[in-house]
Amino acid sequence: STNQLSQAKSCYQQFMSEWTKNEILIRTDSAAVYGQVETKLSLVRIYVQADPADQTKVIQAMQELIKTLQDYINGNVHETASNSKDSLASVLQILKKADNLISQGQPSQAAEQMQLFIQKWPNVEGIVQVKSPDLYTTIENQMAAVSSDLISNPPQTKKASQEIHEMITSLEA
Repeated sequence: STNQLSQAKSCYQQFMSEWTKNEILIRTDSAAVYGQVETKLSLVRIYVQADPADQTKVIQAMQELIKTLQDYINGNVHETASNSKDSLASVLQILKKADNLISQGQPSQAAEQMQLFIQKWPNVEGIVQVKSPDLYTTIENQMAAVSSDLISNPPQTKKASQEIHEMITSLEA
């Protein structure tokens, strides 16, 4: 229902407020867990922002986020080796591929590329954050917005493509 969705949005905002205060602790302790949490947070945000919001996917993404954090708290950490092959250039290629898929009329495949970008972003975000904290924040917001636009019904492909172009231009600068 609309009420449940607004409650979910409120809970998400509360969580984000706490997360930003504590994320450095988890990042320092476990880059793998940090990346997993960031990816799952992005998914929650994407599903909440989609038009219409997909309540089932919001709940599923929140449950996966809670499980990841609970596993971390319980010491069940699965350290996956950070992919050292990830670079700014490699994630830019993912954005360019997503944009090409949009122009080919394939928004769901473009959304899959954005999910890949979101999964790899924690491996390169530090480079961007050091270079420009404002750009880092902008990219974090844009990647969620683009993904939401692509899974909206109907997909907001023009808006998504414009945001991707802005992301590419900013990251290449």
